[in-house]
Amino acid sequence: MAADDGYNRIIHGKEWRRISKLYKAAHPLCEECGKWQATAVHHRRPLETAADFDEMLALAYDWQNLESVCKDCHSRLHNELDSHNYERNKQLAARRNEDRASAILSLFED
Repeated sequence: MAADDGYNRIIHGKEWRRISKLYKAAHPLCEECGKWQATAVHHRRPLETAADFDEMLALAYDWQNLESVCKDCHSRLHNELDSHNYERNKQLAARRNEDRASAILSLFED
């Protein structure tokens, strides 16, 4: 499954809508500027950076990874993070997989 397929499956699903609604109710103001009512729930670590679908799910529903934001702050955050850049996120995920593999292999070294 492509990363964007998993992403779309999550953010258009019932569970995300439920969690997003609960999070916005608990954090009604933008957590970035504090000026405006939140219109979206932002993932601090973009879901597209996950190495696999299970990690993507964990990131999606982890309240520590969520942030209520207004429209302007949400746009600014995505621009700053370049978080919808599929190629960049694919490279980050590959690098994390390499790091994990190296860590596992080091367990077996003398």
